Amino acid sequence: IDHEPALWCGQPGHEDRRLTVAAVDHLVRTHAAIAGLADVSAHDLRHTAASLAIDAGEPLHRLRDRFGHSSVLVTSGYIHA
Repeated sequence: IDHEPALWCGQPGHEDRRLTVAAVDHLVRTHAAIAGLADVSAHDLRHTAASLAIDAGEPLHRLRDRFGHSSVLVTSGYIHA
């Protein structure tokens, strides 16, 4: 297991198993479909969270750090006209 931050499953007997990016995306897509929302991904939720934070006035450098972007230029891609 690498040392990257991770979500953990925490189910009895599987406490040491990490949730993969694909597993999280599958969960989001499955539950979005159950809720009647078509074609929603984990990336869509990440993008929405970043856009809302920017709209609320969070400084780009803080958002860059929180999202692990390499530069503020990448983070600025979440700014909508």
